[in-house]
Amino acid sequence: MLAFLSFLCFGLVVSAQNDADLNTARNNDRLSKRMFKANNPLEDKTDMFEVTGVGGTVFTTSNTSDGTANSYKHSQKITLSLAVLNGKSNSFQLVFFSPDNEIPYSASFADGSLSIYFPISMYEEVKQKLDQSLAARKKVQLKVIQKKDGYREGTLIL
Repeated sequence: MLAFLSFLCFGLVVSAQNDADLNTARNNDRLSKRMFKANNPLEDKTDMFEVTGVGGTVFTTSNTSDGTANSYKHSQKITLSLAVLNGKSNSFQLVFFSPDNEIPYSASFADGSLSIYFPISMYEEVKQKLDQSLAARKKVQLKVIQKKDGYREGTLIL
C-alpha cells in the first residue's frame, strides 16, 4: 500500500511539471494556448514622440471570398500617418480597425516604425481632436509602453 501511494505521488509530481509547455502561457494563473510567438522586449521600455502633423490617410476594406458565409464578413481599416519631431515621415501611424479584426498588439514599436491600434469607432473623435490640437499648436505626443511580460500600451496625448 505504501509503495502504491509513493508511486501515485511521484506520478502527480512528474505530471505537474509538464505545465512549462512552450505553446502555453500563464495568464491570471490560468494556462492559455499561444496563438503566436510574442515579440517582447528584454527590458521594460517607454518611448515618447512629439507629433508635428498629420500625413496621409488610407481607407482599406477587405474580405476573403471563398463561397462560404465568411465571404460576407468584411474588415475595415483606416491608417493615419503622423509626422513626428525627428522621425521618418511614414513610420508613425494610428491604425483604426473593425471589430472583427484580431490585432495581437495594442501598440508596436520596432525597427523605427510605430503603430498604435484603436477601434474604428474612435476614428472620427480622434481625428477631430488631433486636427484641433495641431491647429491650435498644442503639444501632441505619442507614448508607447512595452514590458517584458507582454504588456503593451499605446497612448495619444492631446
